[in-house]
Amino acid sequence: MVYHFDKEYLISKQFKKGEGTLKPPLDEILNWIKLNYDIKPITLFFNRIIHNKRPYLEIILDQYFKIENSQDIENEISKKFISIAKEYSMVKGRTRFLDKDTNESNIENLIVRFGYFIKIAMSEAVTNIPKDEIEELKKYLKIFNIYEILSYSSHTTFFFDTNQNFLLSIENGSRESIIEEYFKLVKRQDKFNCIKYEYLLNEIRFESKEKFDNMNSSIYYFYR
Repeated sequence: MVYHFDKEYLISKQFKKGEGTLKPPLDEILNWIKLNYDIKPITLFFNRIIHNKRPYLEIILDQYFKIENSQDIENEISKKFISIAKEYSMVKGRTRFLDKDTNESNIENLIVRFGYFIKIAMSEAVTNIPKDEIEELKKYLKIFNIYEILSYSSHTTFFFDTNQNFLLSIENGSRESIIEEYFKLVKRQDKFNCIKYEYLLNEIRFESKEKFDNMNSSIYYFYR
């Protein structure tokens, strides 16, 4: 789950709304995870890496969450999932869960990884801010000497007009005011009310147009 138009993210949104349903045996492993760990996943996905067909289980969490002993937990989840998947596939009359590309042999190479709904939700919110609102914000932020605003995915860069104003912004507190105004626009597009101010802080950076022009010949590609 990388982009806001990925199938996994669209499905995760349905689960956030309480409208999603997991088919067995995925529902069994999800309930097992909830019962055994201090982790409350939204949903999970079982798939294969395209180039080598190695199977993976992606567990989608709502917010960023530090998981203690994450490697041990991933190994435990992997063992339990392999056991459940094999048992499920052996029962007669059931649709096979493990296909020819993910059989009883290579399922042992299962990768378990965690994905975060919030990261993609923030990317979607930033992407969906109307251009006219960004233009209005740029006009307002001229009082802080902002020349340009560029966004890519969940990342946003604010360009001060000169190196001097870039440095002054560290001392005079104007950066906080800029982020607060931008946060208002992002929250308008936050359909699940999950984006926190501190999360947005990690996705914002400041630059100087003067420095940018000297280093990158005004090619904005470098800030994507």
